[in-house]
Amino acid sequence: MRMIGKEIAIILGLTVFLSCNMNHPSPCLNVDIDCRLEEGTSFFDWFQNVRAVPLDKDLIISNGKFSEPQYYDISDSTLYILDVRSNNTYSFDLNGKYKKTIAKRGRGAGEYTLAYAIRISQSGKCVKVLDPRGSIYSYSESFEGSEQIEGLRAVHNFIEVGKKTVLFSSAEEPYLWILEDGISRPVRYDSTFPLKGQFNAPDPFISCQDDRLYYFEAFSGNIFELDFENDCAEPVYSWDFGKHNSEVVDMSDSTIDFFDYLKGESFEKVFPFLNMVMAGDCIFANVLFHNEEYSLFYNLSTKESAFFKKFKEGIEMKVSLYKNGRLYAIIEPEFLDNYVNDSIFNNPEQLTFLKNWHNGILLEYTPK
Repeated sequence: MRMIGKEIAIILGLTVFLSCNMNHPSPCLNVDIDCRLEEGTSFFDWFQNVRAVPLDKDLIISNGKFSEPQYYDISDSTLYILDVRSNNTYSFDLNGKYKKTIAKRGRGAGEYTLAYAIRISQSGKCVKVLDPRGSIYSYSESFEGSEQIEGLRAVHNFIEVGKKTVLFSSAEEPYLWILEDGISRPVRYDSTFPLKGQFNAPDPFISCQDDRLYYFEAFSGNIFELDFENDCAEPVYSWDFGKHNSEVVDMSDSTIDFFDYLKGESFEKVFPFLNMVMAGDCIFANVLFHNEEYSLFYNLSTKESAFFKKFKEGIEMKVSLYKNGRLYAIIEPEFLDNYVNDSIFNNPEQLTFLKNWHNGILLEYTPK
């Protein structure tokens, strides 16, 4: 698949990581993969409907196509997108109409040299853009100012929780840091897979609306909750895939190519996790299995799970954001058939219209 090589390429951040010793057992999420593969999972088992929103064609971004933008965020009324080719940040209303260019790559006042991630501030009043070289820029109607990140070589993602900002850096040891009052300090956690070839996803954070913040490891999918009082990340959930569990492998002296290792092992194991979103009691993730991208759903309350390549309606699933009770994804029109068809979409004429669109399409899923 086109997406797999690209997503593996962006998830790597090789480092050695060993940290504090925490002996807190985490609840196990049991998923019988072989059983799940034999069952037909319906889109309507998990979702009420999906809405497709074409983004304003009057704004041509990257020759009219989003290259699977890694980073976007949604407020009550606005969609913000960081275009990975131009590094500019654009805003749209939730009907897809272009509003304005929020921030630009450049060397002028209020411009940045590079952008890796964006977030809407917790107040909802401004957009924050991460320059991985050590700055977070804030914008509302115009440039508001920037905050410097001292002492870290590179920062690959960030998220606000209260007055604190949590930073993720695959170039540092450990990965996680807290930025508060201009000072960054490490977050201690004991990786369940302390590999020589450790890596993580582009966005390893799972935020919840009650200010809880989780962090997941791409190799295992294991989930940690951040403890801000003790500057630690505590294990809360781990996955049990039976014979398909990923295993700790020391590659420090291996001559095996890391990409080949990932692809080869994924024929038998469920890993790595490409993304993960938590919507209420439900976890939605995409992982590699049989060297292809599979969807993994799990309901923490009912213990119901689903693991599949496609819904029985013939479409795939890929979400990367949960906001205001909805799950979201952004796709290019040429891949629309992978995610939407007339078996779940109640307007065939609009489906035909969307296939001929010339810009990105926002998919909005309403979970059950």
